[in-house]
Amino acid sequence: RLHPLQTPQTSNAGLQLLAFEKTQPTVRILNASDSKQEQFSVAYEWRPGEPELTQQIYVPRGQSRVLRLPALDSNLPTPLIKLSGDDHPFDNTLHIQPLKTESRTIVHYGIPAENSIESPDYFVKRAFPSTPERKIEFLTVDPASPQVLVGTANMDLMILSRELSGDEIQQVDEFLKQGGVALLSLNDQSSTHSLKSLLSLSKEQDTATEIEPAEVNGYALLTNIDFEHKLFQMFQAPEYSDFTKLKFWRYQKLSLPDSLSHQVLARFDHKDPALVSIPRGAGRLIVSTFGWTPRESQFALSTKFVPIMNAILNLKTEFDASRTQFLVGQKVKLPDPVQTIQISTPSEPQIQLVAGVQDFSETVQPGLYQITTEDRSETTHQFAVNLDINESKTALMPVEQLEALGVKLIQTDQATEKEMNSADIQRRALVRELEQKQKLWRWLILGALALLGLETLLAKWFADKTSATRKA
Repeated sequence: RLHPLQTPQTSNAGLQLLAFEKTQPTVRILNASDSKQEQFSVAYEWRPGEPELTQQIYVPRGQSRVLRLPALDSNLPTPLIKLSGDDHPFDNTLHIQPLKTESRTIVHYGIPAENSIESPDYFVKRAFPSTPERKIEFLTVDPASPQVLVGTANMDLMILSRELSGDEIQQVDEFLKQGGVALLSLNDQSSTHSLKSLLSLSKEQDTATEIEPAEVNGYALLTNIDFEHKLFQMFQAPEYSDFTKLKFWRYQKLSLPDSLSHQVLARFDHKDPALVSIPRGAGRLIVSTFGWTPRESQFALSTKFVPIMNAILNLKTEFDASRTQFLVGQKVKLPDPVQTIQISTPSEPQIQLVAGVQDFSETVQPGLYQITTEDRSETTHQFAVNLDINESKTALMPVEQLEALGVKLIQTDQATEKEMNSADIQRRALVRELEQKQKLWRWLILGALALLGLETLLAKWFADKTSATRKA
């Protein structure tokens, strides 16, 4: 039975860090759907209670907006990002830690192509440029490449655009189980065998999984886009959310069984899945039912291609020790579990770690965390922990959403089986009590009738006696 709880003050907004490139943060402001405030301000804060470089932003209730803050001076300490204008301050502070230059390795199982735009490899290797914050190593693996090179690579992302061999499927499967992210494109050079093998389907699931070329009348468009997912969050602003110019000439019609856990991130014309996220072990498999060469779609030539590809690459950052931004409750992989000796948290100055610990899971409070190692000559590792943006959604959850999650709710005028049983017992006891009272009244009525009859007989007897006396 649902008992809604609501505070008198409902206005709430929260902050989320989307990017931190070249000392310039990009944040997202989410306003609750029942909020009464729509005007907020975002500022840096080097000293408590003294906001600087304040920017005003309008966020309609139930929506979000993306804001790029001014670049920070690398010579100054890293400030907090503060939001003001709502009633609840618990999610108004964003802790940030500058990114360090990191090396990222991407492995593409495809056909190498230097100058042929008809190959997926031509576009995908150009979608991940190196920047001052990251160094990209891109490796294309064709069917004749030595597999030992792939096995020894420290991979951050796998892209699959061709049919895989048995050994390659085993390597990708192991990569996914260890927390990796792989993107599989169902294009002209791939088939259903690789996908079904990676999903490890049961006999019933294999029968229910269907992949066949779709009949496209002219071109297809993306619809039902999940802008809350990390792949599309950067397109939430109205000026970036238009996908009507992105056309697809051909794609594969994919049908997955309900028993297989998956999430459809976008569809074609409200019907067939276009992008699907499937959890596999500790990682996830992103399936695109289309290719990105010009003969298949306009995806690689659009402004959406590079951001979406890099968003897929960043899906693995929560498992990467070189990252500096985490959410409350996330596990942080330590840079070197052998040398790590203690961690300073916002609530405790020092937490001594057991030797050999690989993960730190006590990220229970937002703030800056500092890792101290045995090698004092090394630079101290720091990372920031913030609240999940979903914590800012303080509006009452719709009843339909709870029911969709499988929660069985009882209406106010309905009763549970236990309550019905209890009520039935009480009703029976009341009936028995009424029956006993009815029996008592029955005897009282019979007694009253007997007294009435006796009174009638006595009255008649006295009347006859009096009549006889008068005659005498």
